[in-house]
Amino acid sequence: MGKVLPGLVISFVSQKGGCGKTTLTAMFANYLNTIGKKKGLSVAVVDCDDFQRSFLGIRERELASPGITQEQKDNMYEVLAINSDEFKDHIVGLKEKYDIILVDFPGNMVQAGVITMYYLLDFAIIPVVPTPIDFSSTLKFLQKFKEIIAEKKEKFNLETSYVGVLNKVNKNEKESREIINSINNGNLGIPFLDHSISDLVSNRRAASTIESKVSFEQRCVFDEIILMLTLHVQKSKK
Repeated sequence: MGKVLPGLVISFVSQKGGCGKTTLTAMFANYLNTIGKKKGLSVAVVDCDDFQRSFLGIRERELASPGITQEQKDNMYEVLAINSDEFKDHIVGLKEKYDIILVDFPGNMVQAGVITMYYLLDFAIIPVVPTPIDFSSTLKFLQKFKEIIAEKKEKFNLETSYVGVLNKVNKNEKESREIINSINNGNLGIPFLDHSISDLVSNRRAASTIESKVSFEQRCVFDEIILMLTLHVQKSKK
C-alpha cells in the first residue's frame, strides 16, 4: 500500500456547484506534491466526473501551453480519468501505486457508482461558501453523506474522517459573518478547520495542475488538513 502511506483516498466533496471542489483539489494536490517529494510521497488525482472531466481538461490545456517547461512537466503528479462506476475496480491498484489519491467527484449522487465511491473514501473535506444557498444545500448533502458513512462503518468496520472548510469567505459581508457564526456554533453538525480560504481573485484562479507558490492562507488550511490526515492514519493503525 503506497511507499509511505497506506494509499489514502481523499476528496473535496459536495453537491453544491461553485463551492470550489476542483480548485481546492488542484491547490492541495500541488502542495502535497511539492512537500511530498522530500518524503518520497507519490500523489495522483483521479477525475471521476464522467461528463465534464474538468480536472483532466485543466491538465491537458496546461500540457499544450507553449510556455510550459520540461522541468514543470517532470514535476507534475499524475492525473487519471476513471469512470465513477469503474473506480471500485481500480482502488486496489491505485492504493498500491500511490500514497495519496485525490478524487475529483461529480457534483451529484446520482451518477453511476458515486455512492460506492463514498464508501471507499478515507478522508472527506466538505467546502462551504458562507451563503444561505450553500448552507442549505450543504446541510442536505451532509445528512445524506453521514448516512452513507454510518452504513459503511457498520458494514465494513472502516474509518472515514470528514471535516468542513470555509471557502470563498468575505468577512465584510454581514450575511457571511452570520452564517460563519452559525457554522462555528455547530449547526452543520461536523467539525470545521480553524483556517479558511478568502474570496480573492488569486484563489479563484488557482485551479492549476502546475506546481506553483502557495499563499500563507492556503498553507495554513492545507497544513491543518495534513495534520488531520496524520491523526487519521495513526487512529487507523490502532
